Amino acid sequence: MTIEWTYSENLLALGIQPVGMADIKNFKDYVKTPTPIAASVKDVGARGQVSMEVIAALKPDLIINQSGDYSQREQLARIAPTLVFNPYPSASSGLTAYQEMRQTFALMGRITGRSAQATRVLAQLDADQAAARRTLTAAGRGGQTFVLSQGYTYNTPTMRLFGTRSLASEILEQTGLRNAYRPDKMPAFGFDALSLEGLTTLKTQNFFAIAPADDNVFTAPANRAVWNNLDFVKQGRGYTLDPATWVFGGPYSAQVLIKQVVDVMTRK
Repeated sequence: MTIEWTYSENLLALGIQPVGMADIKNFKDYVKTPTPIAASVKDVGARGQVSMEVIAALKPDLIINQSGDYSQREQLARIAPTLVFNPYPSASSGLTAYQEMRQTFALMGRITGRSAQATRVLAQLDADQAAARRTLTAAGRGGQTFVLSQGYTYNTPTMRLFGTRSLASEILEQTGLRNAYRPDKMPAFGFDALSLEGLTTLKTQNFFAIAPADDNVFTAPANRAVWNNLDFVKQGRGYTLDPATWVFGGPYSAQVLIKQVVDVMTRK
């Protein structure tokens, strides 16, 4: 069974339905997978606060989670063998977030006896990235700069800007695009939080915004004047991606992000 969505997505990509996973309702809203979650999969609670009683009752053979709350990790380990991954490797680890994502997916394939399927999925991701590079080049958009942002207005209007060490940035740079957001220091998660006014200093050819349809901080009435005056918006290159574009996932989410970006950049 899985706690974090990345590993739920990975199991589905490998053709495996977990006996249980965390936060199924929101997973369905934010993570696109070609394989739907079976009705038999039990919801074990919120990702940061799972029900140990429900998990124990499911008697899982293996629990897959990401590094984090140590007390929760100890509790889970008492129920079943627990495999823990770190999707945010430090610079000193020698791994990038993109390499870690691929390495983890391949390892999950080996552990579950689905190595051949893992190889097929990663090969398709490689093919999609290569095709995206060709499509963007043919459209005269190859090698252009971009900034990727995820926004929301909960509590206070906030925009996350993803730096070059983030998984999402690496996925897009595999298509030949170049991330224009390159701060000197970047938090472990790979993004900074800025206000809308902070976007006025960005120098980029393209801006990709991810925001809930009912909570779009970029185009909210109070922010619309600032948004409309940004250079990339005035040039028609401020793009809104599908709210269900998940940027912290595995190969399936990477393919969704690539398709979203190529579609908006080449739309007539």
